[in-house]
Amino acid sequence: MYHTRGSGGILSMPEVNALGDEEFAWLFDNVVEQNPDVAKHVAPKRPFASRRQLKRCFYEYLDNLDVDEKEEVLLNHSDILGQLLDGSLLYDTQYEQENIIFQAMSNEEKELLSTYNESYKEKFGIPFVTSTWENRNRAILTSIQARLQDTRENELQVAFTELKKLCKKRLNHLVWPDVMVSRRT
Repeated sequence: MYHTRGSGGILSMPEVNALGDEEFAWLFDNVVEQNPDVAKHVAPKRPFASRRQLKRCFYEYLDNLDVDEKEEVLLNHSDILGQLLDGSLLYDTQYEQENIIFQAMSNEEKELLSTYNESYKEKFGIPFVTSTWENRNRAILTSIQARLQDTRENELQVAFTELKKLCKKRLNHLVWPDVMVSRRT
């Protein structure tokens, strides 16, 4: 019997492995938002045995960046929170926000969140990156408020961890889950 782990997926791993370099780069160019070089670096590592191995290649690339390169990756990331608050969020990132119900926030909460978001960008020089798809409104308010108290060095690490969670979600959206074979006797 076959079981799948995880969720989502458009392509199977054999289909991913069969893509040409340009097709691979095009399909995976926004896994790390606005950083197509990551996909170009990962493409030659095919064939991948599993979605897990594909993710590991993306993570290894990101983990091996120096501090300045990591900061550049974060600087390229969209201000998704600001876009949600002002209504300008692009369609292709909306699926990541499916669990956030900003409409349920009071105007006061939205204003507070907007103020925190601007303070965050001013203090750290990067957009607030959070894997909002697994958080709720109040959790985001609490998170940004707490992270504003952090040091820049630690916050860059936290933001990068959140960016990798978004990377995982995007890869899960693009590639079928790994198939597990269970043997029942």
